[in-house]
Amino acid sequence: MDILAHGLWAGIGIAALARRMPVTRRTAAITVGLAVLPDVLQMLPLIVFTHSAQYDESPVFYPFTYRGFDGIAWNTPWFVAANYLALAAAGLWVWIRFT
Repeated sequence: MDILAHGLWAGIGIAALARRMPVTRRTAAITVGLAVLPDVLQMLPLIVFTHSAQYDESPVFYPFTYRGFDGIAWNTPWFVAANYLALAAAGLWVWIRFT
């Protein structure tokens, strides 16, 4: 369900941007693709780095084994700060680039 929601929000955002400036089909496709990419990668049974063993240990190769990987919890303070700083930097870049 996250894939649908993230794709729709990205589509709505690119449609709103298209009302103010020209947007190519390539830009729209890349935008929606990048919005759903983390959700698609999350569905793959590969290494999961964003869950600690204390919080929610995620099985790495789920159908074959239940062994987990001790990664980083999303609510770790430095991880949250790094995430918000990356979002702020991206937002600032978009603001400067397109206004």
